[in-house]
Amino acid sequence: MRVKTVVCTLILLGLTLIVVNPQVRLWLVYFQEAVGNTIHPYSPPPLPAGFNPILQHGDIITARTRSAEVRIKAIDDHTRRYQWRTLPEGKWNTEIVSVIPNDLTGTLYNPGNTSENISTFLRLRKSLMVWEGEADFSNEQELEIELKNYFMTHGAVYSNSGLLVGISLERPDFIILQLKVNGQIPKDLKGANNSVTRSSAENRRDLSNRHE
Repeated sequence: MRVKTVVCTLILLGLTLIVVNPQVRLWLVYFQEAVGNTIHPYSPPPLPAGFNPILQHGDIITARTRSAEVRIKAIDDHTRRYQWRTLPEGKWNTEIVSVIPNDLTGTLYNPGNTSENISTFLRLRKSLMVWEGEADFSNEQELEIELKNYFMTHGAVYSNSGLLVGISLERPDFIILQLKVNGQIPKDLKGANNSVTRSSAENRRDLSNRHE
């Protein structure tokens, strides 16, 4: 009898806490959303007509930024696998992220919602912020200013053809951009870093066949 009384009292206290404390109610909503997204994973719609993501199915980008080594693979139109480690020899981290198309900006992004699934909600996985798209500048002076900003905020590096990769380890927060000037991809960009590479699934198959 005494045990039942204690249990009932604890249940009533818990329900009262949920009703009275708005922070607890908010956590309850997050928990329900996390469980729901885990049991019924989000299925993104097809990309809008004319929408061309930077990374095509099977593409892999590798880069060595100011603070980290990065590998990014496009599993499909909406899914990316991010791998990164702190330089010089940190432990590799791996996360798979769903990216959302933004019709207004023509970019793919993930806002880093911690309730995306049960693992990120419980802090068992890192919640990544992701931005992938094109950045078109009106002139080279404007481009140079933004390159300095990208380096300061994300330690970004870029190739001769204007493929830029950066990461801010604090979040972590990734940016993958195709730089352009007046709609044109640059051919010999000043300050380019050869550590940024991109390979397609087709190119890797061709290379494999040559070595067979």
